Amino acid sequence: MDTKDSSDYDGVESFVTQSIDGPDGDISWVPRSKALCLKDFLEDDEQEIGDDMNNVMQTWMTRIKNCASILQDIQSKVTKKEKMKEEEKKEKEAHLKKVKALSGPI
Repeated sequence: MDTKDSSDYDGVESFVTQSIDGPDGDISWVPRSKALCLKDFLEDDEQEIGDDMNNVMQTWMTRIKNCASILQDIQSKVTKKEKMKEEEKKEKEAHLKKVKALSGPI
């Protein structure tokens, strides 16, 4: 269009020249990532990315559930052990009372 006289421009050429040469240099009319030949390609890419993300999320959810299960098991074992220690302590105290009672005053 640089070699063509502006009075010879058709409608499209006039629009393009006015847009580009305008004060804002407007190129918003240029399609970006919207070419028909790219449309299917981009949609397929987005679908693959979505599928990959879903797979990663499922993997992490499974791992989190496994960790939660392991933590519950550990918590259960710790609680059980604490109860056993408390029972042993009570048994020792009861045994000491019996020994003191049987031995009488010294």
